[in-house]
Amino acid sequence: MDKNEEDMQRNDLLIGLIEQAASAIIMISPDDLSEVDSLQKIFDQIKTILDETKNAPAEILEQAKNSTTDSLDLIEKILNKQTEDYAEALKKMSDDIAKLQSVSEQLQIPEEDEEEKPEKTDGENTETKNEQTVIPEDDVPLVLDFIAESTEHIETAETGLLDLEKDPEDKEAINLIFRAFHTIKGMAGFLNLTSVSSLAHFAENLLDLARKDELTLAGNNTDVTFESLDALKKMIAELKDSIESEKPVPAHDGLEQLMERLQAALTGEKLPDTKQQQPEQIQQTEQVEQPQQDEQIEPQQKQESQQQSTETWDGRDRR
Repeated sequence: MDKNEEDMQRNDLLIGLIEQAASAIIMISPDDLSEVDSLQKIFDQIKTILDETKNAPAEILEQAKNSTTDSLDLIEKILNKQTEDYAEALKKMSDDIAKLQSVSEQLQIPEEDEEEKPEKTDGENTETKNEQTVIPEDDVPLVLDFIAESTEHIETAETGLLDLEKDPEDKEAINLIFRAFHTIKGMAGFLNLTSVSSLAHFAENLLDLARKDELTLAGNNTDVTFESLDALKKMIAELKDSIESEKPVPAHDGLEQLMERLQAALTGEKLPDTKQQQPEQIQQTEQVEQPQQDEQIEPQQKQESQQQSTETWDGRDRR
């Protein structure tokens, strides 16, 4: 990877982190300092990338650094309970994030001239693919952080789902699960983990409908949400194994079918599995009923056999 590619990758990561901060500030709650702590980690990563950025205009870079430092100072005060007006602190951080968003485009590396860009071929697929993924060596530390944070979010979401089984209208639990999928989607997105990001995105949309009271998380909707968490858990475990073994991350079996089920749940259609199971259920019923018929025939065969045996024995006895 040449220097220009490294700079472009760093800038893409920076933009992703800024967008993640913008999403996180909306979901933050004064009663949950863990969310503030997560936001602090995002700003720490933004600061690190800005410190490593050398190719941007000095004035623009300085503005971005100042906004980041100001937000980190506010977060530190919130965590230490030194802020007098929590709402005002959040507003200032939101303003800082808005400033970062406004200057982020100016921090990007100029793209190649149109004449130098390779033309897109007809065979190139722009859709998300479920295929093997190679983790770049430079991304390994970030991916390891992602694995640790995602594992925590999945555990939190699983707890929320268990609460929802008791009360499908539990808004706090719904928001908890939504934030888990939302955060995983954002982190996976800027790390180019497309399969993880796509699955989390579909699941996030389902939870968003539940938040808006347009869908109830019960029955099949709960089942497919559990399946999504299980799939994410497995994909993240495979990600960890891949880093340890230095091998590509394998494609995840059943991902497309799961996303089809999520899409069906989003549109209110019957889930695909339900339609596929009907013929199987009929076949299973026939298989269960058949032995019952055999069991009725078997006693008759035993009775006839016993009669023949008795007649033979009686004949020998009379002799």
